[in-house]
This record gives sequence, C-alpha cells and structure tokens, in this order.
Amino acid sequence: MNNLLSKTSFNPRFDVRVTVYRATLALIITAAIACVVKVSFVDTVKVAGDQMSPTIIRGDRVLMLRTPFLPPVRHFLKPPYDRPVVYKIPSTSGALGLLRVAASGRDTLRIDSGVVVTSRSGSRITVFHRQQPVEVVPESYSPQDFFAPYRIPAAGDLLLLDRLTLRDFFFARSVIQQEHPKRRVTVNPSVLLDDSLSNDYIINDFAFYSGHIDSVPDSLRDNWFFWNRLEEYLYQKHDDRKVTLDFSLSLDNTVIEEYRVKDSYFFMLADNRTTGLDSRYFGPVRRSCCIGRAIMVLWSHGNDEQGKWRFRFKRLGRFVS
Repeated sequence: MNNLLSKTSFNPRFDVRVTVYRATLALIITAAIACVVKVSFVDTVKVAGDQMSPTIIRGDRVLMLRTPFLPPVRHFLKPPYDRPVVYKIPSTSGALGLLRVAASGRDTLRIDSGVVVTSRSGSRITVFHRQQPVEVVPESYSPQDFFAPYRIPAAGDLLLLDRLTLRDFFFARSVIQQEHPKRRVTVNPSVLLDDSLSNDYIINDFAFYSGHIDSVPDSLRDNWFFWNRLEEYLYQKHDDRKVTLDFSLSLDNTVIEEYRVKDSYFFMLADNRTTGLDSRYFGPVRRSCCIGRAIMVLWSHGNDEQGKWRFRFKRLGRFVS
C-alpha cells in the first residue's frame, strides 16, 4: 500500500524552541500590560492604620484609581474634594498614607469647635465638613478642633518666611522640603530675652524636652505644635521679661528668607479626627505626591475584639464615599 502521509521531517528541538519562545513572549506581554494597568489605571493598597475609620479601617485591601493623578491628566481635572486619596508620605521613603482632601491650592481652611470650614478660591463658596463633635478639645491643648485660617499654597505663591506665624512657618518648611527631597532643609531656632540673643539657652522642666535649644531631636524639631507649646512655656517661665522664640530656615546650610512655590498642594484630613495624624499637624501635601483615589474595599480581614483573626464579609466590595 502506498503511504499517503507526508514525509515531512519532524524536528522536536525546533518545536520546543518555538513553544518556549511563544510562552516567554506571552508572559512578557502579559507582564507589560499588567505594569501599564498598575501604573496608569488601578492598583491596590493594604490599610495599616485607623486614620480613616470608620470609612476605611485597618486590614482593608483598597482598590485605588490612578488615572486622575497621572501628570498629563491631573492638570485638567478638578481637585478630588472630599475624596479619600492615597499619597506618598514625604518624610518617609516608600511609605503611603490615606487621607481625605479637604482643600486645594489657594483655598482657605479653618476649624472652629470641630467644624471644618473651607472657602474655595474662584468659586467663592464655603463648604462645611462634618458636624461638631460631642466633646471639643481646647485650642491650647491640641489643634484637633480649633485651627486658625490657613491658605493652602499653590504654584507661584511667594512665601515670606519672616512674616509667617509659627504654624505657617513650619508648614512652609514642609512645602520646601517636599519640593527639594534630596536637599537638607533645616530649622534654626533661637531665643531672645529682652531683645538679646541667648545662644546657649537651655530648656529645663519642660514636659516634652529638656536640653539645649539647638539639640532638639528631629522627631520634635519639625513639629510646629511642639514649638507652640514651648513658646507658651517660655512666656510663663520668664513672665517678667520679654521673650521671643525666633526661627530661620536653611536650604543646604544657606539661610533663605523667601521662597516661590513650584506646585499646588492639598490640605488633607482624617475621618478619625480624634487620633488621626493629618495636615493639621504636618501641613499640606504636594499634589504630585498623590497617586490614586480610593474607590472600593475589595476585601478585609483582621483581629476581632477577642483577638481572633476574622475575614470581614460585610466589607467585601464596599464602595468608598
């Protein structure tokens, strides 16, 4: 019988190479698409704190939308007012934060008895956030429920450092550091007693720090409320003398007196106002540090009140408002 089959030679080595090549190419293409989606469209983050409780809690895996914060896009969109936003924490490399945008560049924000009042630039409208808390913390104790009017910086603003209040001076310091992350921005404190500079002033009997004023640790040096409390302490200690707590700012050991802002900023608040750490304490966040808007809780798990691990089915697929 004649063999009707083709006598084409079979090369197993050639077929294996083609298969490996195609599989590798498919993996590369899939990985590339995944990277594009992750960088340009959506990503997920795990929440490790309770600053946004009860909206978003510790243990939530949150889906965030990246597109509104891409450089080509963010300049054409309105600020994400009253939306939870994921941002890169300027002071900690690689760390992410999640807070709600309360105000944007050129807006003015204040807090009175726990009620947040935002006057938005251009639109000339005033927006009230939240209701008055049951228990209001006094202004002298914490900036939690009382916050003097603050104009959020925007690109082109000129900051005259020697004319700023203590709080706004330290917020300006944060702005400058965010715009120069690889340079050293240093606060230089000094004490004037009866208009005479006290170069070797030593702080004694102060609850938060004792020692030379030039040796305040970094954990406190950039905390405006620490200096606010220290200023009050100095007034009380030297009630019979004129006391002035003065500051200058150095950029790479060069003292600067004014600064032109390069980017726009957000004032961001925690939903958990009582214990949340937000812009009331560390100042505005650079808009380009924001990387995505939280839109949904994909899943959630954590320990219950008895310390047992639980999967939280009720939070599955919950949209974030």
